[in-house]
Amino acid sequence: MANPRAAILDNIYYLQQATVLLADMTPETFTYKNPPLYQNGVGPHLRHCMDHVELFLQGYADGHVDYDQRPRRDLQQQDPVAMCLWIRELIEKLKNLQVEDLPRSLKVKMDCGSEMMDPWSGSTVFRELQFLISHTVHHFALIAMILRDQGLPVSEGFGVAPSTLKFAAELPPCAP
Repeated sequence: MANPRAAILDNIYYLQQATVLLADMTPETFTYKNPPLYQNGVGPHLRHCMDHVELFLQGYADGHVDYDQRPRRDLQQQDPVAMCLWIRELIEKLKNLQVEDLPRSLKVKMDCGSEMMDPWSGSTVFRELQFLISHTVHHFALIAMILRDQGLPVSEGFGVAPSTLKFAAELPPCAP
């Protein structure tokens, strides 16, 4: 039987990946940009992801998650140490989620670019945890590109979707 806490634990896993990535990162590496290839460095991408996690954690208890109210913390997107501390706080809050919370209904809001009559849509705690993983992994892919552009090593699976990693693991080895 699958672990019912997997959606919670997987989110924690990805946030822990970020703390490992940040362990020895300099502020210069964290804020490096290379226009026109990319306008934002590692910091803004991580800040954007953590904004979403924070808003989910703030809103799930009352049943309304508004992803448009991002705090956009400037210090955390400029300072890898401040970012790491924030991520650790979010991990501790994720640990408090209970399996019983997963099927709970939520209303979520996210600007999709056009005016909608009712921008709130139905979801569940579980579905939003899935969204956070997908969102985070895709930003991690951009972070991996930014770090590789700087000539820095990135672990092989960082920024790769879980389904892609599973697919690649199932491929037969190439013949020599």
